[in-house]
Amino acid sequence: MGNPHWNRDARRIVYSSNHHLGHQIYVVDATNGREERLSGLISGGCEPRFSPDGSRVVHVTRGHRRPTSRLVETDLASGEQKTLVDWPALNYDPVYSPDGAELAFASNISGEYEIYRLRLSDGKPYSVTARPGAAREPDYRPVR
Repeated sequence: MGNPHWNRDARRIVYSSNHHLGHQIYVVDATNGREERLSGLISGGCEPRFSPDGSRVVHVTRGHRRPTSRLVETDLASGEQKTLVDWPALNYDPVYSPDGAELAFASNISGEYEIYRLRLSDGKPYSVTARPGAAREPDYRPVR
């Protein structure tokens, strides 16, 4: 099991694993043990994170031998998936802002990893870091 992330009420956990069919994303209901696969069989996934309200999960999907990766969001109620970032680059480390209005992530679209913010209401990206030096694993300060 990799990249485990609990939702706020600790009733569900999302994680990546290759215990069944390649690297996939799973959500488990901790109250009854029911497991559900979120990622596509061919595309797979890693680095899943719940949205602050627990209604959505974002994860990285790269597929087999694909030179780029996408950030995909799954609505847990409907199962509908939406691609948030599909740049011609490796895009990793997605994390929702505390209010769920944006997503921070790392991308090497400039040639070196930098941190970006994506406004979810309109899909507008903003660069947060500037070169030189790679930047990965963005995070937001906790809400107090």
